[in-house]
Amino acid sequence: MVIPIWKRGGIEVKILVVAAGKNTRFKGDKALAKINGMENIVNTYNKLNKYASEFIVAVRKEKINDYKKVLPQATFIPLRKSNGCGQGTMDALKKIKKDPFLLITWGDMYFKDTKFMKDIMHRYRMNRFNILVEFNAYPYTSYIVNRKMEPMNVFYSILHRKIPSLGYEDRGVFLGKKSFLMPYLKKLKKNKGEYRLLDIVHAMYSNKEPAKLILSKDVGIRTFNTRKDLEALTNERSQNT
Repeated sequence: MVIPIWKRGGIEVKILVVAAGKNTRFKGDKALAKINGMENIVNTYNKLNKYASEFIVAVRKEKINDYKKVLPQATFIPLRKSNGCGQGTMDALKKIKKDPFLLITWGDMYFKDTKFMKDIMHRYRMNRFNILVEFNAYPYTSYIVNRKMEPMNVFYSILHRKIPSLGYEDRGVFLGKKSFLMPYLKKLKKNKGEYRLLDIVHAMYSNKEPAKLILSKDVGIRTFNTRKDLEALTNERSQNT
């Protein structure tokens, strides 16, 4: 009998993917967005499921049967039809309880004023969850869809990273100080750069540093524990726009 990787590491980590939203900003790309959203979730499953004790997908109720066809092994959480990505994330968080988990969410989520993150910080005090990977695609959703962006490859905050001829792209990571990932990040902190999520998760079980790092001089991992920390980030963003 093959022992799952997550059991070897002694950490039961659940992976939660939130695929919510009304697709109102996709405009003419609705069909492509629908296909690509499912591809992203399947890719996430193929890359990370072996590291998780459970793979959970939070998606609108009417979409569950479609997703079950491609991911029969996953657990599904139904979301209300009126939910966008933000509220869908909140609903999903309530169902996870206190188990360690990795939350992955993407789409045309508009986090510019960070109100959603402040709400989570207030309700869950940043120790309620282990990590939130947020991908702010607005207003370049069609660009994101066309290049099949996979946000699970990103593990830190890049503030207003310039995309040639297109504009800005935000990627973010928010960690609670008691996150089960913190010991591994501390070990890797001597190396500045863009840590791929898959590499970090692999390091949790192999006790080795990731083999590949995408280095960058002007960025690093950011952790937030108070509203003040997040507001400082908000101010920094506003100064850069």
